[in-house]
Amino acid sequence: MWNFFFIPPSFTFAIGLPQDALMFAAYFVIAAVTGVLTTRIVRGTCGQVREEHAVALYTLTKELSIAHSLDDVVVVAVNNSSDSSTLMWLSV
Repeated sequence: MWNFFFIPPSFTFAIGLPQDALMFAAYFVIAAVTGVLTTRIVRGTCGQVREEHAVALYTLTKELSIAHSLDDVVVVAVNNSSDSSTLMWLSV
C-alpha cells in the first residue's frame, strides 16, 4: 500500500529512486518489529490476567474448603464476590 500510494511513480508498484527503496525497506522493517512487539505485549498481558484469575480461584477454593457450615460458605462467597477477578471466574 505504501509503495502504491506514496512512492513515486504513484499508483504503480515500481520504485524509481534508491532513496525510495531504502524508505520502503525501512518502513517494512519497522512494521514487522512493531507487530512482534505488540504480540509480545498482548501475550504478556493475557498471562498476567490468567495468573490473577488463578490466584483468585485458588483463594476462593481454599476458603471454601475451610468452611464448616452453609453459613460459612455464604460468608466466604459474599466476601470473595467483591473481588472483580473472582466475579470474572464465576461468570465464565
